[in-house]
Amino acid sequence: MLTMYPPLILVLAVSLAGDVLVFASSTMLLANKKVVSFLAEYATPFAAGALLAAAFLDFLHDGVEHYDPLLVLTSALVGVIGFFILEGWLHWFHHHGKAPFESKSEHKQQSNPIVALAVGGNWLHNFIDGAAIAAAFLVGTSTGVITTVAVAMHEIPREMADSGYLLSRGMRRRGVISVHGVAVIATAIGTVLFYKLGQTNNTLLGILLGSTAGFFIYIAASDIIPSINAAREKSKIIDLPTLLVAFGAALLGTVIVVAHRYIG
Repeated sequence: MLTMYPPLILVLAVSLAGDVLVFASSTMLLANKKVVSFLAEYATPFAAGALLAAAFLDFLHDGVEHYDPLLVLTSALVGVIGFFILEGWLHWFHHHGKAPFESKSEHKQQSNPIVALAVGGNWLHNFIDGAAIAAAFLVGTSTGVITTVAVAMHEIPREMADSGYLLSRGMRRRGVISVHGVAVIATAIGTVLFYKLGQTNNTLLGILLGSTAGFFIYIAASDIIPSINAAREKSKIIDLPTLLVAFGAALLGTVIVVAHRYIG
């Protein structure tokens, strides 16, 4: 039975090929100051639409199709509430951990606690990608390669959106690049772990899919969209940030639908 599966080293190499490509693209783009400025200003509203599309059309879609729908949707609900509680705890910890000699401007420039959630969600996303790729290779080599391509297709716009979001929240370019570098490691861990198990754990993967969807919904609906509404021009019914939210959802949604329908 074991000879039916391709060697782990091949699975890992194919799995990481797409992630390394995404990481290299992100690094090269972030080295350009004009690109950084553009991402910081325009990618945040784009990120809101992209995160919502990924949550509903990718994670929840895959979750309810392949795993227990009640488990997946319950995990999404717990994810939203859990991340809400976690953000509150991080705010409390951040506030009480402020040094007495720290100026208000220095405190304001520190990372917003929700940035920690964004980083964690990024790594969790990549971990799930690795698990999904491993599961696909357990079906067959061709299925694994196709899945890897599909993952890379929707990772590029997502990573760009994440980069813009993190930059807009005050993270330095070096920090953003480091986040993406660790994400590659997270993909490798997910791939090796689930491939070593031989068969994916339906309960665990269903929970991961649901909770990640819950995180994406939470961060888009509670942080990004309210900030867009607060800065919205009252004289316009539809402004550029609103269009970027819709464009982010449409672009990533289209990529996901095409990947699911025509690639696998």
